[in-house]
Amino acid sequence: MPPLQALAALHGFWFMIVGLPVVWVLGHASPQWLRRIQRSLILVTLATGLLVLGHTLLVWLPEEPELRQAYVGQRFLFVIATLGSDLGLGRVPLVQLGLAGLVCGIGARRKQKTFRTLSQVPEANQSFGDSA
Repeated sequence: MPPLQALAALHGFWFMIVGLPVVWVLGHASPQWLRRIQRSLILVTLATGLLVLGHTLLVWLPEEPELRQAYVGQRFLFVIATLGSDLGLGRVPLVQLGLAGLVCGIGARRKQKTFRTLSQVPEANQSFGDSA
């Protein structure tokens, strides 16, 4: 198991790498595009999580002695947190991708609400005294 400081530093690094494009997209994309990005990120996260679960159940579990087999849930969470290269996936920021998808979904909802509110505002010309 990696030291806690190294794990925290790695997650912080991935938050920066994944977070910067998300911040840019939140400011520039329409709600429809934010929903598409959200669905894509959540789909990648779920698919990778299922691959990790399958690997844990089909490869790791049969190879371990019975005493360790009781810890299959902890093993799954450990692999999700560290996502090692033993799966052939390389380093995938699974936690950060899932959170980025959630942030894009929240951003899409807020933008949609803002667009609805702005569409209900009366014309700007009428509010500045052009009633002559």
